[in-house]
Amino acid sequence: MQMFGDTRMNKYLFVPAGVRRLVSLSAGVQPDGTSKADDHLDWSYKCAKSVIRKLRDSRHSAKDLENVLKLGAAQETECICVARSLDGRVQVGDEKGPPHFMYCRLFRWPDLKTYHELRALNCCPNAFHLKKEHICINPYHYTLVTPTALPPVIISRNAQGDVDSRQLAEFNSTAAMGLAMDETEIPENQSTDYSGDMAGSCFSPTGSAVTSGYATSIPPETPPPGYHPDEDLKSPISVTGSTASVYAGSAGPGSPFGSGGSVASFPQGGPRSAASSTDGFRSSPLPYTPRAVDSDETTSIHYQDSPHWCEIRYYEMAQRVGHIFAATIPSITVNGFTQDTAKDMFTLGLCTNPNRTTDAENVRRHIKRGVRLTYIGGEVFAECISDSPIFIQSASSNARYKWNKTTVCKVPPGCHLKIFNNEEFAAALRDAVSKGVQSVHELLRLVNIRISFIKGWGVVYSRKKATQCPCWIEIQLTGPLQWLDKVMVKMSALPPGSSRT
Repeated sequence: MQMFGDTRMNKYLFVPAGVRRLVSLSAGVQPDGTSKADDHLDWSYKCAKSVIRKLRDSRHSAKDLENVLKLGAAQETECICVARSLDGRVQVGDEKGPPHFMYCRLFRWPDLKTYHELRALNCCPNAFHLKKEHICINPYHYTLVTPTALPPVIISRNAQGDVDSRQLAEFNSTAAMGLAMDETEIPENQSTDYSGDMAGSCFSPTGSAVTSGYATSIPPETPPPGYHPDEDLKSPISVTGSTASVYAGSAGPGSPFGSGGSVASFPQGGPRSAASSTDGFRSSPLPYTPRAVDSDETTSIHYQDSPHWCEIRYYEMAQRVGHIFAATIPSITVNGFTQDTAKDMFTLGLCTNPNRTTDAENVRRHIKRGVRLTYIGGEVFAECISDSPIFIQSASSNARYKWNKTTVCKVPPGCHLKIFNNEEFAAALRDAVSKGVQSVHELLRLVNIRISFIKGWGVVYSRKKATQCPCWIEIQLTGPLQWLDKVMVKMSALPPGSSRT
């Protein structure tokens, strides 16, 4: 057989015929069974064996999957389902990930980097995010996420005006330091235990806080988060997993929990949708229809992506340490290792600080794999891939879930949180433009996200500010920031760049 003419193919001589057939139908493998990269071919065989094993425990067979792959159409093919594992993932070699991601990568998109790049089609009743006992792995029932074109911000002549020089100077100083969050208010605390697909985002009601089954190296001082008791049915945000609600009376004025630190719960399906939050930030942006205005009286400012989608600064307490990392690829990790820095990796172990404290040194030992940041389709996700939790302060997420704007959310290992959405930001920016320059200025906090490793901060911690945490990073989203800058420059009649430099 031509497939085994090459010496390097001899190791596949005794592979079952069913596995060989699936590999021949996979993406990135030539019709003769070869691949440009040996490691990709090895992974393809392991993945094909994996899917056959998973199908043995379901009502579908490998033959059903072969027929679907040969047909290659979404509407004309049925779901091919496998049983959901305890953590919703499958093991392929040294990798572990959601089954639909692994098998879509095998059969359609070999360059997939993260499951955030996939969205299920509406015709699929067993999509991964629906949390059913069986997960559809039909690769033609999923599609790649594509960014939505954002409508321009329309600025009318009467929206322009002068800004108080003192306020502008204070704003410019804050933006230049990269410390845009409000440090005068002690943050409340929340917790998420979500490890699934954000496409099916909903809230889950629970009655009381319970401990998790995670085995992590969380320091004893870290308050236990509240988790949904059914680990197989994790929901995106378990609101009663609020570290603020664990301790009576910890919620302050303006808290989404009300007075007395009571536990917040929502009816099945999540909280009621609202046109906007108390910050004027729409949780579900409505379709934008520009009003008819004389073009001589308005200016349109469009969103443009930046060559690097974010900049990351590393801090120990209030001191910035090391260089500014510019992210040029969609998925990057910030870890505690000391290997040479690559394009997809910001290694904090290489950052030296002669004034490093003992606390910072201890925390750095536990960062390990750290956090993975992913920018897909105008959305930014932060996933904890360390053995210890991370703590996130994202004004964008807080507005979406109707939390206080400074709330800090605890994300345990293996879980993630959506920390930014371009469409929501566009809606907030349009709303702010109608209110004036100062409202636009205040949106700077939306494009700055803070993440602390191991140690949290807020009302239930001894650290009340991020600048009191031993090791933390600030992420500045450059595309939205530049859009914000252009709008402020136009409204303030200032020279370009003066609003943030």
